[in-house]
Amino acid sequence: MNKMQQSEMKNIANEVYRLTDAKLFALAFVRLRLLLKELQEWWAIQRCEELETLCAQMLRYSLGDYEDPQREVIIAKLQADIYLLVDDIVEALTLKKSQYVAHDIQSIEAKKELLENVDKFDGERGVALIDVFKNVWLSKRLSADERKNIIAFVENKDIELTARQMVVSALMLKGLRVYDVSVVMIYLALLEEVEAQIRARVMVGLLMILAVHHKRVAKEAELKDRIRQLFENELFVADAEKAYKHIINTFGTDKVTKKITTEIYPEIFKSGAKLHQMLKDENSDAMSDDEFNPKWEKALMDDEGVSAKLREFGDMQMQGADVYMSTFSSMKGYAFFNEIANWFMPFDVKQSDVARQMADMPEVLRFFAESTHICSSDKYSFFYSIAQIPASNFKSMMSGMGADADAVREDLDSENWKNNSAKLYAVEVRNYVLDLFRFYRLYPRRKEFCNPFDYVDKFEENELLSDCMTMDLKKSICKYLFEVEHFAEARCLFEYLDAQQVWDAYFYQQMGYCYQHLERWSDAVACYEKADLLEANDVWTLKRKALCYRKLERHDEAAECYEAILKLKDDDVATMINMANYGLYKSDFAQARSIFYKVEYLKPNNYKAMSGLAWCLFMEGDYEKAMTYYDRLAQHKDFVAEDALNAGHTFWALGAKDIAREYYRKAKVMIDNDVKFAEKMIADAEYLEKLGLSDEDILILINQILF
Repeated sequence: MNKMQQSEMKNIANEVYRLTDAKLFALAFVRLRLLLKELQEWWAIQRCEELETLCAQMLRYSLGDYEDPQREVIIAKLQADIYLLVDDIVEALTLKKSQYVAHDIQSIEAKKELLENVDKFDGERGVALIDVFKNVWLSKRLSADERKNIIAFVENKDIELTARQMVVSALMLKGLRVYDVSVVMIYLALLEEVEAQIRARVMVGLLMILAVHHKRVAKEAELKDRIRQLFENELFVADAEKAYKHIINTFGTDKVTKKITTEIYPEIFKSGAKLHQMLKDENSDAMSDDEFNPKWEKALMDDEGVSAKLREFGDMQMQGADVYMSTFSSMKGYAFFNEIANWFMPFDVKQSDVARQMADMPEVLRFFAESTHICSSDKYSFFYSIAQIPASNFKSMMSGMGADADAVREDLDSENWKNNSAKLYAVEVRNYVLDLFRFYRLYPRRKEFCNPFDYVDKFEENELLSDCMTMDLKKSICKYLFEVEHFAEARCLFEYLDAQQVWDAYFYQQMGYCYQHLERWSDAVACYEKADLLEANDVWTLKRKALCYRKLERHDEAAECYEAILKLKDDDVATMINMANYGLYKSDFAQARSIFYKVEYLKPNNYKAMSGLAWCLFMEGDYEKAMTYYDRLAQHKDFVAEDALNAGHTFWALGAKDIAREYYRKAKVMIDNDVKFAEKMIADAEYLEKLGLSDEDILILINQILF
């Protein structure tokens, strides 16, 4: 077994690319020799020596008495040849290190006629589809004839659509493994394909390759010009924007999955337990065996927790979130998913295992097969899962679902998506992106593959897309990233757009909000100040700017913002409380007390106002009044440990030491950590010392509470 790991090999290759890009050829060859040493192939060593000789000759005549007008051309050619050599070495090493890939290549060497004779392909199922997929995926750098054959294959509508979709996906996998300009050229040729199912896969594949290999594509002047022209085409931009938005939605999948598994499902399961109890309590003899009691459904819908979580689940789905990843991720262990090609297989009822299942399928599950909300990979997971259920159990489980068939049919008919090219494209793009995401997240040998999702959000590093994308598309993607709260990804597009022109106040509010969520407080302030210049006296802007000033501990400037807000909105309770807290910070307890009293008048029993008032009165020595507020706070549902401690100090000041100890014990319980409780008591030593306790007394008091 070779010593060099796949990741190390990729890192060295990327370093060679980087050094070659920087024209540091001597260093590039040093790193390249590490790959040669690992490969031990004569052809690679010979090509490397030829390139080193060419480089040495070029350098020998550089910086001479005259300037070679062809020098830049020669350098560009040298760079391109080094890139190609590294590509070939990486390819060869990959084959040596992956027995699985090597076996697949050997098994299809004799099947090249599949591409050489595309007109004879009859679209047979199973093995034929997988063979076509692997023949494209595992092919070496494509020749001009092979490129024409693949384009002809995909455009030939006499060939089964599923087979042509598989070829488009195999091209992406090939193009991501090692850069091949032919793959990009094939995709560009297929972009005018009218079939939405093909166009969706071509678009996603192209965007993924441009994300990973943008530097290589940018060096092909003619190719770059073609891509720039594409981004000037309104139809292409609209399709690209849809694809980008669905790719962007995958960024939040982990967050969505966590929310579903830790918040939504537990609430539904909890309600399920209630329903189970209702079933036990019912007199089942009074009903027929399959009658559904309408009270059960009402009980579920009347449960506020369940209703809220179901609404939240529906909202997440409507916004494009991947809500089914958590459900189906555990269903990828079937033998079907051991074959890599099947992860890219469009869901097809003609697939042998699915066809057997469909024969005895209730009508509602037939409509499941046509659902626009579930990707192909998850549909296969579902059908393979139900195949494991014993027939008797399955029949019982499905007995109540027939009544739902009409509703499902109506839902599908209302969308009418199959007859609408734009809607069909949107459905195909979304579900294909989800299929890809599952492959790169769940396929057992996924680490052997370049994951394009790790690159697609790196907009600031992708000079190709920066040059080619229109301003409107960048703005639209930036807006969408912001709306779905992917602030880190949105930030770099905000910065790019900001460098191009001056925008409106709304733009700088959003940009500042991005920085705020990334805790880049100074940058956020700068944006909010721009917004304030463009639209003065905006309360929202002033509040966010004040928050950032506080985080930067620039409290005087925060107070200026609060004063400006109160001039515009003198009954803003939250701002009044912040202004009072500024008084506490400045130890101006009289001013703070005055504001807290006003808040209490406007909002009786406001916890923050009562807490602030109690502390002001304590610091001013009015312990009796402070005590009345702490007694009220102790009855409040929001009573916190800090106020319990302060209540203890107040009662100690009044000589009610037993009551003080009770409050200290409450604080200890609320803090739930003896060490932290002791630290907080010691931190309050300056207040306790004013009450007559020495340092030793404070330690004794702490020990009394802890014992």
